[in-house]
Amino acid sequence: MKRHNFVAIAGALACAAVASLTPAFGGTIYSGPQDLVLQGVPDTTQSLTIYLAGVAASWDTLQLSISSNSIASLGTNDIYSSAGVAFATTASTTPVATEFNFGDPYPSNPVFASGSEILWGNGAAGGFTDGIGYAALGFGTQGGGPALSGWIQLSVQNSDLPTATLTVIDWAYSDVVGQNISMEPEVPEPSTLLLLALSLIAGIALRFGRGVSFQMPPTSSSTNWRFRSWVHG
Repeated sequence: MKRHNFVAIAGALACAAVASLTPAFGGTIYSGPQDLVLQGVPDTTQSLTIYLAGVAASWDTLQLSISSNSIASLGTNDIYSSAGVAFATTASTTPVATEFNFGDPYPSNPVFASGSEILWGNGAAGGFTDGIGYAALGFGTQGGGPALSGWIQLSVQNSDLPTATLTVIDWAYSDVVGQNISMEPEVPEPSTLLLLALSLIAGIALRFGRGVSFQMPPTSSSTNWRFRSWVHG
């Protein structure tokens, strides 16, 4: 078989591989590892503001705070006109945010409050405990932007102390209104067809003793995960 026939076959397989990824990963935006740390300081309120979609607008702004006195701390998700990203709670547990585990589905009937949702402290029952957990996110809960949904992974340490630490590990969201995603980083696995196509291309280069290049055709952004992180101190 001639070289150009090999290239044609490899190209067709690579295009099919890209197409096969589209249904599984279209519309999901993942932050990548972040590890943003917020630590309490006695007799102060410390805050962390993150633009989850990178547009520095109220609808994608998440604000987290730790308010401490000399003996304890209170962790909150602050929701107001300039910070419209809220953690999900339920009608029976408001204003305490709900902690989820890895792999949990997005809640079917989330409640998004305003003001301050409690993560821990203030004698609240439930909420977040020391360790790693997830929160379901609602974007634009105060209006002014698309009502997207997603999740955020958090680590809480020493929540019973005024020097409690809250670490934002990573987050993801769907850029399609009404499309929910489960609480896990869905990193795409290599496609069998794509690997076969790359093997064929490498074989062509070895067979004819010189490099053979192949450029993947442009794809829509919905076929790829996009990585974003914007933090405002």
